[in-house]
Amino acid sequence: MELEFRCGRLREGSYAANLRAHLLGSEPRYAPDQDWDSLHIRLELQIHPQHRTVQGICTTALKALAEKTNRILFDAVAMRIQGVSLDSGKKCAYRYDGKKLSVRLPRSWKRFEILTLSIRYSLKNPPAGLHFIRRPLQVWSQGQPEESRFWFPCHDAPHEKATSEVVATVPSGFVAVSNGILAEDSRNPKTKKATFHWQMNSPHSVYLIALAIGRFGTVEEKWENIPVLYFCEKGREEEARRGFGKTPKAMEFFSRKIGLRYPYEKYAQVAAAQFPGGMENTTCTLQTDAALLDARAALDVDFDRLVAHELAHQWFGDLLTCRDWSHAWLNEGFATYFEALFTEHDKGKEEFQYELHENAQAYFHETEKRYHRPVVSSLYKHPHTLFDRHLYEKGAAVLHMLRHLLGEESWWEVIRHYVKRCRNQSVETKDFLEAIRAVTGKNAEPFFDQWVFAAGYPSLTAYYHWEKSKKTVSLWITQKQSGPGFPNCFKFPITFEFYVQGRRKRFQEQIEKKEHTFSYRLAAEPRMAFLDPENVILKKLRFIKPLALFQEELLHAPHAICRLQAAQALASYPSAEILELFGRAFRREKFWGVQAEIARSAGAMRLPQALELLTLWARTPHPKARRAVLRALGNFSVPKAHRLLEQVCRRDPSYLVAAQALRSLAQAGGPRTAKMISENLQKKSWWEVLRAAAVSALADQKKLREIPRLIRFTQARHPYPLRSAAIRGLLEAGGPRANTFQILLGLLCDPDERIQILALRSIGEWGNNEATDAIQKLQKKTANQRIQSACQEAIAQIRGHVDSPT
Repeated sequence: MELEFRCGRLREGSYAANLRAHLLGSEPRYAPDQDWDSLHIRLELQIHPQHRTVQGICTTALKALAEKTNRILFDAVAMRIQGVSLDSGKKCAYRYDGKKLSVRLPRSWKRFEILTLSIRYSLKNPPAGLHFIRRPLQVWSQGQPEESRFWFPCHDAPHEKATSEVVATVPSGFVAVSNGILAEDSRNPKTKKATFHWQMNSPHSVYLIALAIGRFGTVEEKWENIPVLYFCEKGREEEARRGFGKTPKAMEFFSRKIGLRYPYEKYAQVAAAQFPGGMENTTCTLQTDAALLDARAALDVDFDRLVAHELAHQWFGDLLTCRDWSHAWLNEGFATYFEALFTEHDKGKEEFQYELHENAQAYFHETEKRYHRPVVSSLYKHPHTLFDRHLYEKGAAVLHMLRHLLGEESWWEVIRHYVKRCRNQSVETKDFLEAIRAVTGKNAEPFFDQWVFAAGYPSLTAYYHWEKSKKTVSLWITQKQSGPGFPNCFKFPITFEFYVQGRRKRFQEQIEKKEHTFSYRLAAEPRMAFLDPENVILKKLRFIKPLALFQEELLHAPHAICRLQAAQALASYPSAEILELFGRAFRREKFWGVQAEIARSAGAMRLPQALELLTLWARTPHPKARRAVLRALGNFSVPKAHRLLEQVCRRDPSYLVAAQALRSLAQAGGPRTAKMISENLQKKSWWEVLRAAAVSALADQKKLREIPRLIRFTQARHPYPLRSAAIRGLLEAGGPRANTFQILLGLLCDPDERIQILALRSIGEWGNNEATDAIQKLQKKTANQRIQSACQEAIAQIRGHVDSPT
């Protein structure tokens, strides 16, 4: 069972070849003109969580930027506007069309003149921006990318920065959390209401203004003199400590490495129900409540990466913010890379390299199955679409390559200069380029033109040849890549590494043509040979070399990624000899990621000797390696595998290992699968892991008679993890059928947007053209950008199915 909770982005599902045109479009978008500059925003809100209503006053101090202007235009969607007035009390005329509020001033304001304007308004169950959750009763905001306009009138663009206040009045028993420091916390027993007044004294982007309301308990910690707060449903405080506990350590690391101490007065994280990942609102990060970990979950689950990612945003995204969304990699690429840097600091270099490797695989998958685009691109229909693998994972890979290109000392000097020079400002990629030039004197434009402003990555093939008579090793390197916007030839430095008679020989070269041959005289034939051994360059590599080298590398390569790649290559040589080598390698391997790859490779061979090895490895200490072993055991439909999987499912201390055992048992056709499913459907667990695995196991059996049970688990009375597993399982269990299709169409109106998106993806994957009308109606009706993007994607998938030959 794979779980991923990340900073807000499009989740991947199934794909269609024409998605690029449907999601990105062909018309460039730019930052809007700015006639007025917001200086300070004060929100006075009375919120009724049960009724899903808000009564608000938004007071904004603005400075005129245009000469002699008497009109102000606000973004304001699906509101009831009740009046607009100046701070003098004088009322202003206005026009409102449901999306834009145009205010006419009583006179013209000169450039740089300042005014204060108050807008009275109300909301009822807003379609986006402010989300009302029924179980548990909570309210939370999500402003990124352009959804603050759904809960207060504003200039909703990332370059708009202002100080802010939120004065939230809520029913007694509820707590309201927002940006900055708590200036006032008052309770009125007569009205049975409480008021929380939060002040944010540093300017930040409008989309980062936040509000979260719930019956929260609080965990209070400190880093130096900075309050570090965790808010969660009362009674779950210890679970919050487990999920967020690395926060002070990450604050220390980032402050020291970036060279600028954590720049705000407090840092809070709120565990929000139904929140789909993390969101870096300034000083007030919202996180999924899946981060609330019980003791058993904490054995092999942590949220350290998500915690580090959102914290890194306090510098990259909040203190420095992209000027428009085309440059959003300056937020997300930086946060993704600094997340990995904290992994290196906290867990070691092998975990760091493995994280970057997995990031690269996710990016490659998107380019091959979904679309490719430059990292910086002004082509998009909805800015939410840009929050993809290019923005996050490729952005992080670009920074990793740049770090090696500049050198460690210069890299960190560039980061420190960039942050200090641009703090509290909006930035574009050229600002980072200028920081590189200012610190190092280097012109990095060629690097950025290739890796940031163009699409794609190099696809390399390397051929190894040893000429014994001349004691010369030769490497013939070719690159071949194709796609709109791809450079014809990528240029980059490369390292070759050989191990000869127990000694390492390294050679640095420059790739600048589509073909190269490099030759080196050595004392003897290498025992191991590597191209880019530390996996610095973002690339795909096919390395053709003798089997003996892969065998030696699996046992002795100094870098975990090289051992992992050797295991992948050796999977193509199914034999007792290779399995014996896998057995030796697994026993000596210290890193779980390589153990997992060895298990996958052994399981793929499906030989009797592989079953014996996997049975032994099922007791390996690291739970992530055990999960890979059990996943591989799903390839063996024999009593020995069935018995072992049943035992693990019942006895393993790890939720995720037990869940994987159940799914593998179903895939292997174990005769007691139905009994094990029934047992696990009764078990409580963190994030419903065991019950969700049981629902997935129903689908894994691929029996049509299980479809009615799967349909029942899609119903709203069940928790999200069960509903999600059931929706995903419907297609696996029996393919598109009329009754399941109608169920999915009904879920398009579900109040949980996560369920809506899952239903849209399932419909798109099935390719039923009858759904097009319903999807188009939803797309026109909804104001939620995530739903709109999912609708566009589903329609593209359906049309891809209809247009392709069958």
